[in-house]
Amino acid sequence: MLGLVPALGLLSDCNLILGAGRYKVGSGCADCVQARCAAESAACDANPGCSALFACMANCGPNDSTCRLGCKRAHPAKDEATIALTVCRGAGCRDECVACGDAVDNGAACDACMRASCCSELTACTRDAACERGGVKWTCFDPNCASVAAEDPATLAWSSSPLADGVFRCALASCSTDCALGDLPWDCVGDFLYTFNPAQSVIVTMPVTEFGASRGLDGVRVRACSAIDAACTKPVSVAAALTSGGGPKQPSTTTLTVPEGFSGYFELIREHVDGQDDFAPTLFFPGYPVIGTVNFCGGRLCERLGTPAMPMINLSQAASLGALLGLTEAGGGYMVVRAVDCRNSGGSDVVFGLDNPGKSKTFYFAHNVPTTAATETDLTGLGGFAGVSPGFVTFSAKLKLGGKLVSQYRLPVRADALTVLFAYPLTSL
Repeated sequence: MLGLVPALGLLSDCNLILGAGRYKVGSGCADCVQARCAAESAACDANPGCSALFACMANCGPNDSTCRLGCKRAHPAKDEATIALTVCRGAGCRDECVACGDAVDNGAACDACMRASCCSELTACTRDAACERGGVKWTCFDPNCASVAAEDPATLAWSSSPLADGVFRCALASCSTDCALGDLPWDCVGDFLYTFNPAQSVIVTMPVTEFGASRGLDGVRVRACSAIDAACTKPVSVAAALTSGGGPKQPSTTTLTVPEGFSGYFELIREHVDGQDDFAPTLFFPGYPVIGTVNFCGGRLCERLGTPAMPMINLSQAASLGALLGLTEAGGGYMVVRAVDCRNSGGSDVVFGLDNPGKSKTFYFAHNVPTTAATETDLTGLGGFAGVSPGFVTFSAKLKLGGKLVSQYRLPVRADALTVLFAYPLTSL
């Protein structure tokens, strides 16, 4: 698997390579690859990164994962030629080359554990090009993430596939010690800071959509509010115009100017439009200071953080959600939270909590549906609360395994309104 994490490295490559795309004579894997992956091997030969990687690994013994890992660190090929050859081998030569998706190059103990515990996940990922690409994103756990991303900007654009997440979750659950993974998805917690200049201003484009749908909402007034101003009595900034320009698959937008480092919330209130649904007010917390060029590589998130679409829930949707969750009392607020880990991906296996839950209902999304039956987040990182007493609450996110606190915010909740929070990892302060 290509670049699942630097610790896991690229999957071992059979006995394979004598030079770029050529294989040692007498290997069943080599014979198969020569017969079924000739084009991919030729492309690797013509690619300096792929060629150098495989030429280096030709000097490694079949069970010498330390040698292979050294080659992959010296020649961190992330190109299409390397991916194509790996996937071809996994799909066309699975019996000859990819038992359990090949070994993981992080020492004998890690190799043995991953083969024993994560065989199906490794095999599925090795045969899938999207998973190979997704695996590259894990290289952002390298302590030199910023330089890695600068050298390979494409890394920033590749999203982790469900199959890659499956391998990673299996490794964390079953082989964390043997593979020296620790709390890798959350290893940036308490280990980074945002930097900004509050004397500067940032113009923010605010995309607004209907909750659970992809259509934009025109006619929404947007104000930037201090995190300690629950009623937004003294707005920091007010958008010059209501949102407009939306369509069936296009968010409506407006712009406003805030000080760099703004860490409050955006209040969204839709002006009443005859013949259209009324929408509950939304308090949207981005979860990180608004900065002109937001890039989390310093915190090993390696993503440029744009402004996500801000959802508004109509009153009939709110009533349906309350009924679905078994809410029996009116007048409370709703919270929808997305836990975001150090990969800037949905944080899975996270438990949400409030310091004063009262009679609220905690829910998580399972198969894109909110349910009180789930007890932690899935790969989307989504969950929330219904029927929260109005006022200020302290939200916390902890890992289900071990209870490590990974995110915490103090924020206001209003009656019959929706609070949306992107819960990012704790900083060092």
